[in-house]
Amino acid sequence: MGDNLKAKITILGKEVEVEFPIPIDQLYADFAEPTIKESGKIIARIPRAINAALVSVDKWILEREYSLQKTKKILENKLQDVQPEKIVPPESSVAVPVILAISYCIDNDELRELFATLLANAMNEDYKDKIHPAFVEIIRQLSPLDVLMIKKGKYLQEYRTLLRIFECEKIKDDDVNMHEAGMKGFCTSDLKNPVFSHYSSSVYEINQNAEARSISVFNLHRLGLINTDYIEKIIPPEKYKQVYNELIESDFYRRHLKIAERNNLHLRFTRGYTSPTAFGKQFYELCCI
Repeated sequence: MGDNLKAKITILGKEVEVEFPIPIDQLYADFAEPTIKESGKIIARIPRAINAALVSVDKWILEREYSLQKTKKILENKLQDVQPEKIVPPESSVAVPVILAISYCIDNDELRELFATLLANAMNEDYKDKIHPAFVEIIRQLSPLDVLMIKKGKYLQEYRTLLRIFECEKIKDDDVNMHEAGMKGFCTSDLKNPVFSHYSSSVYEINQNAEARSISVFNLHRLGLINTDYIEKIIPPEKYKQVYNELIESDFYRRHLKIAERNNLHLRFTRGYTSPTAFGKQFYELCCI
């Protein structure tokens, strides 16, 4: 009876040797202390992981005020010729989403400029009633390239040329006007299965490619800012020279041509155009000028 009993027991997956009655300091040393230390290490890693994951959010919070102050400077420039009595509070349905959207445009001057222009006109008594809350959502869905195609490419101001590329089994040049203007390979627009649509002229201010420009044309059309058409022949043939020359000399075209040749097919083109909608013109007037 004088000797303590010894036994091995398993606690939370760990085997320890204990005496009965169990000394509390032994139990702590063998099991509790290592477990608490390891748990402490795990718990300490969690805040570090969270902080690392939220670095971009911290940056946004720090830079948001700078972005808003910069926007106010833009507003001052845009409203400097407006009589003070005509500067009115904007509708909250426009102003609140604009301010929130601007806070996400820290690194994008083009989009910030559009939001600031919209807000300035929403504060101008002469234009306030023309502003629609949908304009905010339209700007939110524009890319920097979309904005350049609007402002530099003039897609909301005038007709712009488009080419559609398709494959065919036989060579057929029946667009006489294009052929006489020195551009071969054009066929009627009722041929099906194009391999690429909306090839447009380059916008040289930023790096972009044919695919990116095509997506921008699709997006402007989706937003109701432009129409696209390959049936009517509105733009004179000579206006297609630039976009045609860019196309046939591009690596983009050579890549598609090789694919067609491997399949014993020919590449041919149809000409089309974009035109601004009435809604697109109003958007340009209130958000881009």
